[in-house]
Amino acid sequence: MSDRRVDELYAVVTDRFGDGLRSVAAYGEDGIEIRYMRDDVESLYDAEDHGRVFRTLRLEAMDRPTQESLFVHDELRCTYRVFDGATEMNVATSETAGVLVSVDATLAVELRETTDAILDALDSDDGDATASLNEDGGPTAEETSADVE
Repeated sequence: MSDRRVDELYAVVTDRFGDGLRSVAAYGEDGIEIRYMRDDVESLYDAEDHGRVFRTLRLEAMDRPTQESLFVHDELRCTYRVFDGATEMNVATSETAGVLVSVDATLAVELRETTDAILDALDSDDGDATASLNEDGGPTAEETSADVE
């Protein structure tokens, strides 16, 4: 995912969630790009933890077509995980890439509005959401769209 899109996403979610924002990251076949991680959150994870989390997210992205075929609600736009300590939002932009946004559990998250804001931030001027994670030919992503369910 291009730095510009990740920066735009960071700006949007920072404005939306302020100090309640825990982290913003992009992931793909070639690795992860952590755009922001709050200090208290960073202290909870090491490099191996990051690797496990993002391998899991990539597997989830790969499973998106299966999820879409099981639930007849059109395309899957975002997966939310609500934990006691945080809410995690995973937006798969292809079968191997996407973004993760994490916020404090105390924040009210409007699911559709937040999903739309994230997708809008990822949408480029040329209408193509297929930029690679890395300049050296990382994974490509299909256009993002569809339904949260």
